[in-house]
Amino acid sequence: MSRHRFAAVLLVLTLCWGWAQAQPPPQRERRVPPDASEEHRERWRRLTPEERQRLMERYRRWQRLPTARREELRRRLRRLQQLPPAEREALGPRLRAWSRLGPEERQRMKRRLEYWRQLPPEQKERVTRALWILKRLLPEEFQAFKQSGELQREQRRRALAGHLAALLKQPMERLRPLSELPPEARREVVERLLRQPDQPGRPPR
Repeated sequence: MSRHRFAAVLLVLTLCWGWAQAQPPPQRERRVPPDASEEHRERWRRLTPEERQRLMERYRRWQRLPTARREELRRRLRRLQQLPPAEREALGPRLRAWSRLGPEERQRMKRRLEYWRQLPPEQKERVTRALWILKRLLPEEFQAFKQSGELQREQRRRALAGHLAALLKQPMERLRPLSELPPEARREVVERLLRQPDQPGRPPR
């Protein structure tokens, strides 16, 4: 796994892990509380017995957490609730993917998450920029790299790493407007920008 891809995965995991752990606990009783809203009552009625059992298990895990840990998770949840709706919706598939991981895979992810937390702020900021560039300015190349076979993977990794390194030299004020362009126009401007990586202050013609 390349350093940039590994770091990007770590960033995504930071969000996923914090949100997954910070979900509010389910109701203690299997029956809907008398003061629950009609919306909550309807959602509870639609749950299968297996889903209700999973909620009860989540509640028991929550109850076993130390008080300080619960407060930390509540703070994380409040921060996540302040995200724009589009960003919150984008986290849904990642959380579902996390829930499907086995115990060993989760442990590996937790170790990577701990590694991410120990990175210096400057390195975290660079990784955040790299992930933004991959997803907003080089989405086609990034997707092709992820889907490439063994024979093509190294070649595409090198090309993608070179493009990423060149764009990281550019100021974000210059790059942000490019992400709002239509795909064809964005690719054209980015290609011109990559042909002059040693001139970060000069706008593309």
